[in-house]
Amino acid sequence: MIKKWGIRLLLAIVIIVAIIIYTAPAEILEKGINSNTSTLKITSSSGGLIKGDFQNIKFKGGQLNQLHWNISLIQLLTGKIAATLNISDPKFDGQFNIEHSISGTTRLFDINAVQSTAHFATQWAPLKYIHPEGELLWNNVALSFTEQSFIDASGEISWNNAQLTVNGQNIPLGNINVFPTTDNNDLLLLISSDSVLDIDATLKISLDHTYLLDVSLKEDLPSNIKNSIKYVARPDGNGRLTFTLPGRW
Repeated sequence: MIKKWGIRLLLAIVIIVAIIIYTAPAEILEKGINSNTSTLKITSSSGGLIKGDFQNIKFKGGQLNQLHWNISLIQLLTGKIAATLNISDPKFDGQFNIEHSISGTTRLFDINAVQSTAHFATQWAPLKYIHPEGELLWNNVALSFTEQSFIDASGEISWNNAQLTVNGQNIPLGNINVFPTTDNNDLLLLISSDSVLDIDATLKISLDHTYLLDVSLKEDLPSNIKNSIKYVARPDGNGRLTFTLPGRW
């Protein structure tokens, strides 16, 4: 009898906790974020703790217009944070799912979005000087990682009708495809193109905030393009031009 009442009491507590969480306002989450981090600030929120919206999200000098979330209450009660996020902003306009387990693994999956390359370039210094144009299309991208390593990655990111402007010269790149994977705890982006450049590149990103970009282009290029890259690229003796760009993100 005592055991039966214990189970009923535990179930009642779980239900009460679930009701409190479900009816809690979004302002609680807003205040919690603003008081615990200096790199992320929320200036407006609406809805509830489980399902709501943030507006005017400022982070590291950047800003997002709107973020909508829908947290899975069932997953939350089992100790796992899982939610569907919708972001409406020129920097990133789309939807993805996020899941964080007690073990410390974070999983982002079903990422489908459109991203402006012009806005993306403002976040990565080397791109500021080549003025990329066009849009990045995220197609069912997934990424799993911990604080120490990238575990898994899949999907495709496409840059259609890509263009750069270098030293006043417009350089069409055609369609560029990026396939994410992992290598020795790093995130590895495999980059290829069907354009006149015949790009074959890899971008290795590490969780220590370093990256390494290796690029190979065909050597027989239009003169305006070759002149734009002649100070960074070198012939490899096999009809290709190569260069490496390390840095921090």
